[in-house]
Amino acid sequence: MIFMDKIFEPKLKWNSSDDDMMDDFYRHAMKNCSEFQLLSNFSLILNLSPELLNFINHDGKIRLIINLESYLTLKDILEFDLFNSEKFLADFLLEMIKTNTFELKLLKILGCILTKKIESNPQLEIKIAIPKRISEKPPSIIGIFHYENGEKTSISGGPNVPNSDNSLENFTAYTSWGNESEYNVINQSKFSNLWDDNSRNLNAYRLPDIVENYLIDLYSDSVQDLKTISENFEKDDGSISQVTEFEFFDHQKDAIKNWISNDMCGLFEMATGTGKTITSFGCMSHIQKQYDRTVTVIACPYKHLVEQWKTEFEKFNSKVGVDGKITFDKTITCNGDYPKWKVQFNNLAFDFNETPLGGKTPRLNQIIIFITHDTLASPDFISRLEKLANTKKFLIIDEVHEITENRSSKVLLDDYEFRLGLSATPNRHMDEDGTQILKNYFHSSKCFGTDASDEKVCKNCSKEFIPYSLNLKKAIHDLHVLCEYEYHPHYVELTSEEMSIYNDLTMQIARLEQKRKKGIKLSKKESYPYLARANLIANAENKDSKLEEILNIEFKNHLQRTLIYCTNTRRSESDIYDLSQLERVKKILFSHKIKSDSVTHLDLTKLRLEIISELEGGMLDCITAVGCLDQGVDIPSVENAIIMASTGNPKQYIQRRGRILRKSKLTNKQKAFIYDILVAPPLPELDEELRNIERKIFAKELLRHKEFAEISNNEEEATSKMKTIARKFNLDFDRLDRDYIKNELL
Repeated sequence: MIFMDKIFEPKLKWNSSDDDMMDDFYRHAMKNCSEFQLLSNFSLILNLSPELLNFINHDGKIRLIINLESYLTLKDILEFDLFNSEKFLADFLLEMIKTNTFELKLLKILGCILTKKIESNPQLEIKIAIPKRISEKPPSIIGIFHYENGEKTSISGGPNVPNSDNSLENFTAYTSWGNESEYNVINQSKFSNLWDDNSRNLNAYRLPDIVENYLIDLYSDSVQDLKTISENFEKDDGSISQVTEFEFFDHQKDAIKNWISNDMCGLFEMATGTGKTITSFGCMSHIQKQYDRTVTVIACPYKHLVEQWKTEFEKFNSKVGVDGKITFDKTITCNGDYPKWKVQFNNLAFDFNETPLGGKTPRLNQIIIFITHDTLASPDFISRLEKLANTKKFLIIDEVHEITENRSSKVLLDDYEFRLGLSATPNRHMDEDGTQILKNYFHSSKCFGTDASDEKVCKNCSKEFIPYSLNLKKAIHDLHVLCEYEYHPHYVELTSEEMSIYNDLTMQIARLEQKRKKGIKLSKKESYPYLARANLIANAENKDSKLEEILNIEFKNHLQRTLIYCTNTRRSESDIYDLSQLERVKKILFSHKIKSDSVTHLDLTKLRLEIISELEGGMLDCITAVGCLDQGVDIPSVENAIIMASTGNPKQYIQRRGRILRKSKLTNKQKAFIYDILVAPPLPELDEELRNIERKIFAKELLRHKEFAEISNNEEEATSKMKTIARKFNLDFDRLDRDYIKNELL
């Protein structure tokens, strides 16, 4: 092992709120030691795993004790004390690993370290600590760094609580060559007693084989080998670089520049996967450089997207240079998964507004709030936000197209001086009024005129409604920030029974369209034929056999990292034994011995994230998705999408396409594949007006297929099928666009 001439000289007190623990302490302390012993929780150990890997690669030896105290309830402790079995411990650990949002790459690195040996002896040994049923609690962190010359550094401290906005790591560092050498002896004694299961506070157990094998399998299944993982973290001098300093892409720099020029307001219309989240962090950083007191509110439509934003925020701040780093005194998460958020917000508001006795400024001056759209619109949140005084407020809304006209008055408040709306599709489907509300609000906090035009610039203030746009074609073929893809449309016919129902529903729709032309608003009950026909198309029987054909011919019954989009409705509402499309697809996958699981909008956030993680890790071949995974979720390793059912909303297919076009460092994915199973509906033979209505409806759907194909790598192959279908409906495929549909199809 290589050692520096001088042993690291640490200061006495360390606290993660003030110190960069990784760069300033762990990296230096571990670089110069030959053996490392650590008691801590699983989160810290995972975060240290890149450092541990480099340490192992230089022939270091490690003993880790994972303290489960902060993960266990009293009930868990009592049950473990009662059963005291390896199976109970193994089940608990596997559940903890799978249901917590631990970064998959770090789990793989830990699995990688477990495979390393010197002369057949493992370099890493792990034990698990379970608290005994006594009131006194041991320190959360004990660490001992053994140097080759016999000297030691030790640390002892806490608390270190995972999954908490109040989580802080703090400890005191002692050296054997300093004045605190007796503390090294005490800390070593505590660790050794625990390792030998002689502690009066904790019981120590060996890591169950099933858990060790699970972590090793995660690493083994990865396309990255040990050398690749090591290279991601190791510098030329043998030290560890946790990340390469982050730099914005040119298109992200342009977006930030345009937004600043637009008085720090506007909408970003950026293709899915082009870095809207990262770009918004650049906007946050700019505002914080301008003002000493800021409140940034980041709103997402779903809870799992809130957690994703929080993770991306941490990654960004760890990668970016000092000048671009976002400073903050406090973050808080506000949604139903955090039941104490109201009380926490009240305490936060007090510290933000009140200056302590003898102080010059309040305790808190920079706050970041992560929140769902629902909570953002709630009176409980609005009343609390309004109490935050003497500050600049910045609103970022992800998937801003989800803000409806009805909700906008509760969400789009004048309080926010700076505004940023993010979406690949900011124009709301069939809602021109809702779209214009978003444009009017986000383009400026100073212009109160209502501009209902389709112009790019507001007539009242000359500010741009959308200061930056980036379409998918440019992102793929010019900027190369997304991967290329092939598009394979597959058309199926309706069965004779389905055609009969379809024609009946179409005739009902024709009568309803006559009412709409007369300006008569349809009731909710009257809209049933539209919904029923859409469900018929989505659930068409022949789609099942086409899926079987795709699995057999295209994939040779071997799927890998695939999403299948389904509907969860049955073909017949009256037949309780009729299987939904989701159930039928799962049955088909099972018959082909394809490992799959399902994700729906009803699933808990942690369960969704667990299933997604298993797909990325190769433990699942496929996820069937219903009502979710359309937007926001990052699954860059996904290579294939099979679309069984979709709506006519352009937002949905744009978002779905974006899901699989992200590049993946994990798999080095270069190309994605989209298989779209579509229905070519029958053209009515009797009524000319009915035929025209049907032509226009199908022309809109065919335009979606055309747009998918135009920027694919197999455009000619994909469009040849479409042209055949277009001729059946007497549509000019070459001229097919929105103007053609609007102006030439009666």
